[in-house]
Amino acid sequence: MRIRTKFLAVLLVELISFIALSGLSVATFARVREMKTVVENGMSLIARSRRVYSLLKDVVFDLFTPDSYQALRSVVLAPRSLVTGREFAHETGIFRDEYDLFMKDKTITYILKRDGELSAANVSAAPLATQAFIKFEKLSALFERVRGLAPAEGKDLYMIIQESKDESLYEIFGEIRDSSFYLNNIFESFLNRFVRGIRLQAESLERAATLTFAIAVLLLGSLTVVVVYLLSSGILVSIRNLESAIGKVAEGDFSVHVPIRSKDELGALGSAFQRLADDLKRNVESIPSILKDVNEALPEAPDSETILAILSDALLREGGARSVCVLTRGRAGLQLAAKSGFDCLPDWHKGETRTVDAFRPILPNQNATFFVKDISQAVFDRGPLGFGASTFSLLVVPMTARKKNAGYFLFARDDRGFTDLEFSRLTAIADYAAQVLDSVEVHAALAARRDAGMEALQAQIQPHFIYNVLTSLMALNRMGETKKLEAAVIALKDMLRYALGKDQWTSVSEEFTFLGKYCELQKLRHGDRFDFSLATDESAEDMHIPKLIVQPLVENAFIHGLEPKLGPGRLSIGAAVMGDLLVISVQDDGVGCDPASLEAMGDSSLLHERVGLGNVAKRLELLYKDARLEFQGAEGEGFTATISIPLEECEPS
Repeated sequence: MRIRTKFLAVLLVELISFIALSGLSVATFARVREMKTVVENGMSLIARSRRVYSLLKDVVFDLFTPDSYQALRSVVLAPRSLVTGREFAHETGIFRDEYDLFMKDKTITYILKRDGELSAANVSAAPLATQAFIKFEKLSALFERVRGLAPAEGKDLYMIIQESKDESLYEIFGEIRDSSFYLNNIFESFLNRFVRGIRLQAESLERAATLTFAIAVLLLGSLTVVVVYLLSSGILVSIRNLESAIGKVAEGDFSVHVPIRSKDELGALGSAFQRLADDLKRNVESIPSILKDVNEALPEAPDSETILAILSDALLREGGARSVCVLTRGRAGLQLAAKSGFDCLPDWHKGETRTVDAFRPILPNQNATFFVKDISQAVFDRGPLGFGASTFSLLVVPMTARKKNAGYFLFARDDRGFTDLEFSRLTAIADYAAQVLDSVEVHAALAARRDAGMEALQAQIQPHFIYNVLTSLMALNRMGETKKLEAAVIALKDMLRYALGKDQWTSVSEEFTFLGKYCELQKLRHGDRFDFSLATDESAEDMHIPKLIVQPLVENAFIHGLEPKLGPGRLSIGAAVMGDLLVISVQDDGVGCDPASLEAMGDSSLLHERVGLGNVAKRLELLYKDARLEFQGAEGEGFTATISIPLEECEPS
């Protein structure tokens, strides 16, 4: 959500809340006004009941004490009973109508539904009010009848009614008493209580509405402040995060992470900057990544075609192009050696060679770089090269190593043009890839030389081994041990097949099988003068080691340790994985060696002069980075030779 949209949403919510609050307040205060109107109507109704009660008293005084009424007439200015009686009948009718309208008012109905006390009072007063109005009608009729009676000389109206034979006239006194009671005690008391209750409710509702409105306005204002504060804080945090990330990138730290807190403009800006930082980091890491990918993918004995294919795939993954072609220079021209990604040269097949003239339109100088951001806008002849119709952007970088042009790297995209960052990365990668190719070629040459040296060292040990074995056979022959000689020749056949084989590498298990046969051959010669044992851990049996790397150590133990010893001897040969090392030991309990000889063995230059042990030391130095050949011994205490090879350099075969 955009920042502007967020603030508009907050404003809209606040506006809707204020409108709703205002509407609720207006409705509440309208209810209060209605209740106050009912109170005013109730007060008017109370005044009406008092007027009826006053008229009732006037009629009674005028009828029953006319002399007193005449005497006070000039003071009170009251009319005669005829007018007053009519007014009483009229007023009671108006009072009844107003009372009915008052009790049927919708506000009264609303209040009675919610106020149990007033509702109970109304239930009690309603039948009494109905009865009172009946009394008022009857009393008005009696007033009309009494008004027709003419009082006799010396007798007042009260005596006439008492002496009258019309018993119905007697009821006037009871009706006057009842009407007075209803007007004074029922209507006056009920209406006062009712009006007072409504007035209290109106005042309470008005106070509650005012307080609620004030609290709601306060809460709404506080909520607005909090929401605006949170929004502005989020914006400030995003800006600070982006500012920090920009500062780190400016200092060269491309591993920066920009926290994306929202999906607004700042979030989009942070995402865009994160992509920029990632592109910069990928640009920096692409060269080591290519070297790593090439090294991991290279087989033990790669040819140039395999190397170029691996390099092409690595450039496609790490460079940012969608198509990579590797063109190598030869005597006949340029050969398409590898192709990865979409086919930007559909008419040029892998392995096909074209003349250098085909590149003249885009590369007049063989060491120049050619770049076209939008190939559709470029002006050059694309016919000789046959670029595909989907090719959008093109970059051709020379493959230069040791100041010589060895070909070209061709990068292409089919979706958009190369960016300046991609151009910079691809040109740097192409230059480094050229160095990688050159390094691989140099490495291959060095490996060939190393293999030649290994073959020479192995060839050196083979005659030495054969000479020592033949010496043993000649000794058996001189002793006339025909059967032993026959068994030795058979064993020699198997040993020669192993020793003279073309493979330079073997497993610990195969090497120890060969050593067992060699020791058996020596035992045929020496008889019971010595015994031997071979022990290998299961974890060490499949480890990869050079062929005949242990045999010179065993031979040295026989010639210099066990043969000079007077009495029986023992030879122990073992192989085990100890920590991160493959350890092979050859131990004898022969005559041992003096300190001077042991010290000489620790000097590599002196050790290399010896045929057997020197050969082992040279091969270990040539093949391994951290392998060790160590010796332990003393005069008369035997001798131990130990080979230690790191497991990371000694993978199972």
